Amino acid sequence: MKEHGSMAQFTTILATLLCLFLAAEARAHGTPAQMQNPPAQVSGTAPQVEPAKLSPSDSNGLAAEPTSLPDFGEQDLNTISDAKKVTLKAKSTTPVGIAPLVVSDDFIVQGNGCGAIVGTDGCLISIAFRPIHSGDISGTVMVTGIDGKMLARIALKGKGLTPGDCGLCKKPRPWRDIFFESLRPFVLVSLFFAGIVLVRWNMIAHPTQKLLEAQIAAVESRVEVMPDGGPSGERKKAITSLLESAQAILHKRANPFDWIFWSRGNEMSGWGYVHDAEEQLASLLPPEQVRARLESCQANLRKLNTPVANALADTVQTVLGQWSPTADASTYAIYQALDFLTSQYSLAKRASDAPGSPPLAGDPSSTLPTDVVNSLELKANDILYAIDQCLAAMPPPPDPRRTALDHFRAALAPQIQLLAGAADQVLAANAATAANDWTAFLKALNDFLGLRAGWSQGLSDALSADKPPVERGRAVLQEALHVVYDSTDTELSIYASWQNKGLWLTGCALLLMVPLAGLFQNGVLFLVGGVGGLLSRLSRELKRAEFPTDYGAAWMTLFLSPVIGALNGWAGVLLISILKDFGIVGNALKVDWCKPCAPLSLGIAVAFGFSERLFDTVIGQLEDRVAAQKAQATSTGPGSLKIITATLKDGKTMQDYGQVKLDASGGTPPYTWSITAGQLPQGLKMDASGAITGVPMTDGTFSVSVQVTDKDSKTATQKLELNVTK
Repeated sequence: MKEHGSMAQFTTILATLLCLFLAAEARAHGTPAQMQNPPAQVSGTAPQVEPAKLSPSDSNGLAAEPTSLPDFGEQDLNTISDAKKVTLKAKSTTPVGIAPLVVSDDFIVQGNGCGAIVGTDGCLISIAFRPIHSGDISGTVMVTGIDGKMLARIALKGKGLTPGDCGLCKKPRPWRDIFFESLRPFVLVSLFFAGIVLVRWNMIAHPTQKLLEAQIAAVESRVEVMPDGGPSGERKKAITSLLESAQAILHKRANPFDWIFWSRGNEMSGWGYVHDAEEQLASLLPPEQVRARLESCQANLRKLNTPVANALADTVQTVLGQWSPTADASTYAIYQALDFLTSQYSLAKRASDAPGSPPLAGDPSSTLPTDVVNSLELKANDILYAIDQCLAAMPPPPDPRRTALDHFRAALAPQIQLLAGAADQVLAANAATAANDWTAFLKALNDFLGLRAGWSQGLSDALSADKPPVERGRAVLQEALHVVYDSTDTELSIYASWQNKGLWLTGCALLLMVPLAGLFQNGVLFLVGGVGGLLSRLSRELKRAEFPTDYGAAWMTLFLSPVIGALNGWAGVLLISILKDFGIVGNALKVDWCKPCAPLSLGIAVAFGFSERLFDTVIGQLEDRVAAQKAQATSTGPGSLKIITATLKDGKTMQDYGQVKLDASGGTPPYTWSITAGQLPQGLKMDASGAITGVPMTDGTFSVSVQVTDKDSKTATQKLELNVTK
């Protein structure tokens, strides 16, 4: 839910920034209508554009400002340029009557012209370029008096362009102009890429690292409660070492390159260490936790639904079926007894160092009787009580675990009773019998310690003779955890690879947009296409259902949406222009590649940016027409080669697709299959026999055109769609 809200906030902010930049573009270039049909300039308005230029050699009784020649530059045929201004003033106070102005065919004078000029009262002439011929054009505006006398001649020139003669196909522009034309797109894509880097680090990398830290802390807390002595202690040290390695990788100091080129390598290594630690921790879990973890792993294995996972889930089911509460209790009781016996090493060392006579106060051996009464006797009584509870619930012999527990209890109880009695005699501090009491106590203690090896061997033999479910359960649990974690690590690796590829593609696409916008001067199509792509993602984000963590993959889709929309918008307008020239689309789509700010061009760019599949659909229609014509040309009647398969079965990500065999009829077998357009989802492949196999890695709808070729090199083509869901 938190990730969903963060993505919605980022999308809203990005949409706002794009809209502001689009508004700035419109303010800089004018609205689409103004670009195609500039408003007429009437006499008397203040000049707002570069004034036209007057030839002073023919001025007769008039003064003109300015005095240099005009140049209207390039203009599409039958379109009107921005107006240029010329101000005429009389040289004396005598009124000068002006006849209607005479202008060449490719130029127009806007407004009502001039009637009479009196002294400093000037007349403002607005001249615009409307070429009806292509190429370099020269013209004049003749200013004559009412008596027909020539007063002034204004020399004009410009260049007419045939529609479509734009971009790289027109006269090359100076590199300085191309640089400044590319500067604004460069600033925009730089800001967009910087935003991706910041969001990727703070909303994907940082939460992922915190999740790993929490998992390490959780495993550490479970390890701390495990016993330190014996084999458990050695395994505990190995687990702690793995967790320390994960911590070291996680806390490695980041540098600026990690911010930009964050590849998730450290996180994947850290998760590998943590998963290894959890697998080893399974061997230390008590029986009830082993059973619970097995039940959880069984569900996860069924969810994976792979041959290996299903087989292991069946094994888990078998182990759980053989599991019984008494088996758990007896095994646990034996392990408690073994831990009790192996924990007496320090007591044995102190007994071997004890003197033969009663020790003096302050001697370490003087506390042996007290330790026996307050510690050893209490622990032994706890073990005896647990064994009694276990034996009461167990079936009668010949269960080897019951037999071992019976023998151990029968031997331990009197020995502990004898040892406790001897310790009590020493603690009674009877001076007359102190030496004898101390000797009897040491003998009882050494007898007890000497019996430990035999008792431990008998209990261990019982576990080995009848392999208890808990031991097999631990082994199966470790294997199940390995399969589950291996699947999780593989999924993380796939998502990380997708993110890295997505970031690389985003950077390449942004770099391509900058020179394209500068060279073709239609960068506004990239902008509105990007807005369309962002609107599409915003609408989907509002309807998106919640799903488990995807390790940030949804963010990369959000990053790519404006970029794909921008490229689709730009290329879509170009494609429609080409298809219109070939008569494939109707005349209703009168798109001019050289007029990117026309409302129709902007609308088509937004549509292509909003729908990622619209571009594929248009290309698919073109391919279908070409394929249909080719099939018609190669058809030989009722026995012609054709593809029978019309649909493909749906698939699910990370699940085996099985095998789908394409089928054809007619022609001369054998058939050879190939893909001519589109592509299957990542993880699926089609061989030459027409068999589609694999495990799809990405979801979505994928369109492919397949072709079958028979022995006589005749071909048939069919367009198929494959839907893959999560």
